[in-house]
Amino acid sequence: MGTFENGSLENGWYKSNIPTEVVNYLCKVSIKINDDKVVNRDFLADLDIDYELIEQALLEMPSVFSFWMMLLSESEANINLLDRKIKFNRARIHIAILDAHDKKQEELRKQGLTIERMTQGTIKEIIETDEDLNRLEVRLILARKAHVKVRAVVDALRMKSDNLRSLAGFKRQEKQSH
Repeated sequence: MGTFENGSLENGWYKSNIPTEVVNYLCKVSIKINDDKVVNRDFLADLDIDYELIEQALLEMPSVFSFWMMLLSESEANINLLDRKIKFNRARIHIAILDAHDKKQEELRKQGLTIERMTQGTIKEIIETDEDLNRLEVRLILARKAHVKVRAVVDALRMKSDNLRSLAGFKRQEKQSH
């Protein structure tokens, strides 16, 4: 993770190596829950280690970890729901295009004319122009971005937990030797 100054992520490696406006943007995550609630979280505080309160942090770790695991679960569900909506909308649009084409072909047949069958490429190009579908795809990209951030926090919390256990052991040994 880098060197900590004053036992704080906010004062340490991040502050020394990354511009504040970048940290303020990158170290925040928003997860949509049930299509109407949004959880906004700055994760630097949950990754920070206060060396004076190691035992307390170790006791709090399961709660912090479970919170982030719940966010991870919501994030995965959000991705799956958006993916399903996109597939459904693609199929709906595909059927509408074919129906409209078939109706047009039928009208032209009655007049003694014919038109060529639509190719998959043409259908795909038409589908790609659907604004609602494009909005869903953008939401999916943003949901995946948030998911990767949450997964990284969960991984970092696992490392923090390991570090806390080690530091707590050193602290106990230090207390016993004095």
